[in-house]
Amino acid sequence: MYRPRRYGKDNKIGREEIQKFVGALAVAQSNNGIFIATSSYTKSAYEYANNLNNSATLVLIDGL
Repeated sequence: MYRPRRYGKDNKIGREEIQKFVGALAVAQSNNGIFIATSSYTKSAYEYANNLNNSATLVLIDGL
C-alpha cells in the first residue's frame, strides 16, 4: 500500500510548523534547533526562522 508522505515535494512546510518547533525548543530550554524535512519550506517559514531576534538559532534543512 502506497502512503504519501505528509511533506512530499508538493507539500511545503509552513511558518506554523516552525513556530511549533520553536515553542518546543523553549519548553526544552534550548536555544538551538535543527529542523530536517523530506520536503521544502515556504518563504514565510524561512523568514520566521531568520528573524527570531537571537531568541533561538534555527537551521532548516531541505530534503529536496
